[in-house]
Amino acid sequence: MPDFKFLIPDIEEVSRRARQDHENAKSLFLDQELFIGVSLGAWLDEVRAAGIAHVPATQIFMLDRMDYLQFDDLQLCAQTKLAELEAIVASTPKDHMVRWDACADIGLKFAMGEGAAHERENALSLGDPRAYSIIYDYPADTIPVWSRPWHQAKYHGCFPIEFRVFVRDSEITGVANYYVQRELPDNAEIRGYAQKCWTAAGDLIHRMNERKRRPWMPNYVGLDAQKIHATLDFLICAQTGQALFLEAGPPFGCGAHPCAFMHSGKPNGIALNGMPVVANIPDGGARAA
Repeated sequence: MPDFKFLIPDIEEVSRRARQDHENAKSLFLDQELFIGVSLGAWLDEVRAAGIAHVPATQIFMLDRMDYLQFDDLQLCAQTKLAELEAIVASTPKDHMVRWDACADIGLKFAMGEGAAHERENALSLGDPRAYSIIYDYPADTIPVWSRPWHQAKYHGCFPIEFRVFVRDSEITGVANYYVQRELPDNAEIRGYAQKCWTAAGDLIHRMNERKRRPWMPNYVGLDAQKIHATLDFLICAQTGQALFLEAGPPFGCGAHPCAFMHSGKPNGIALNGMPVVANIPDGGARAA
């Protein structure tokens, strides 16, 4: 039997490699055409430039990324900064929600999944494993915290009517019911809402292509960096029936949940209930550019 030896690097070497990986990731964004693909602030800049209707956000804090990642082993000055963040979040009005630039807090995600988000107190959990993983890979030294108003969405059952639009190679491939906990009926009204999201996403991507702006993250391995890859989330406004941009994130295959395409292999067409696709790609809507 061969004598295998496993060499485990010490903590200083691990830290050195992590710092180097972070610097390498940041260097990607020296290219002015690229922006951080999980940044709410960066995406809001794009939707405003494109004239896309959206739910607004206000930056309420800026936190050093390492203060967050080392929250359990901090100097007094960093502890003071985190305490300041906690106080600001706690004082946010109840008709607003708070989130990291890169993602929402896991407690909010759970509350949304149970149809009870408005009943939850505003908080950002430092021990949130999902947020920790995403912020660990966030390619900047500081991370904003945002406050957003709860916008009145149309509801079906206990969940708002929201859709996720899947984009790959600057083309829209599918639109999915976001909440697989609840099926959406396959009727003209719901398909019309899905089409509005498809159209709004197409307009956004077209404008981004004109401006030569592309979302990117270091884990988008194997994707064409000259094209747009993303998921775009929209809600349907209760008052107007308009599709409002909520947020955007990584594309299918790079961390995005497939939502109602979870049993379809890959996003293609319109999926409303998590089972096989119920509608084909709309005529003339396959290309977003």
